[in-house]
Amino acid sequence: MRLMEAKIRLNHCGIESLHWRCDHQALEQTEGNLQLAVRIGRKIQGSLSARVARITLSCSLFLEDPATAEGPSDKRLVELFLDYFGVFSFVVDEEVETQRERNQIIDLLQLNGTAILFPYLRAAVTSISATAGLNPPFVLPTVNVHKLLDTTTSSIDFSE
Repeated sequence: MRLMEAKIRLNHCGIESLHWRCDHQALEQTEGNLQLAVRIGRKIQGSLSARVARITLSCSLFLEDPATAEGPSDKRLVELFLDYFGVFSFVVDEEVETQRERNQIIDLLQLNGTAILFPYLRAAVTSISATAGLNPPFVLPTVNVHKLLDTTTSSIDFSE
């Protein structure tokens, strides 16, 4: 019996960059509705010949008090900027033409790579906000990756 090998494999992942700011005093004094804004971005870089790719998911999260009269940055009670990366290796079928194989790998990385990496980003956001003293902490929802890809900003840089 021949074992199937995964086309892509997550080798390692972690936090690349992190910025956190929280005005705990203002947060405790706030009454009324707060607005949460979350943006996710994605960057894919890789090399077909080296059979390696790096996906970075970027999360920008702001908790704002719309009742604050000052400018937009003064309304922010919490700011989180987090870049979470994953390094993937992949299997290339030598019998398939390079452009077709390249497109298949990029498609797999875009969809499956993002789906594999997103729970790690989600856990990091929760862990950071809990450790920083937010109660309850931020918990990004589980997502439909197809819909997430429709709403994220993406860049792809893939060399032969």
